[in-house]
Amino acid sequence: MDYVPEVAGLLGVVFVVWRMLTYYEKRNADAHAELGRRIDAVAADMGKRIDVVAADVGVVAGDVKYMRGVLDTLLASLKE
Repeated sequence: MDYVPEVAGLLGVVFVVWRMLTYYEKRNADAHAELGRRIDAVAADMGKRIDVVAADVGVVAGDVKYMRGVLDTLLASLKE
């Protein structure tokens, strides 16, 4: 029974390593979950901003088309 202290020590080391691994796995999973929540929040915010910019671009595009029509009308009236 001279090997009992070595086996007990080895089991202690294995237990400590196992506890460390489970701790870091949980911490890693929590970090990934937080990262996922942040990515979702940024995606939602960017979606709103893109919608606002798209609406602004649509208004500007509409204004440009309107002004082009005014310019064409003005040029046509000058040619007469």
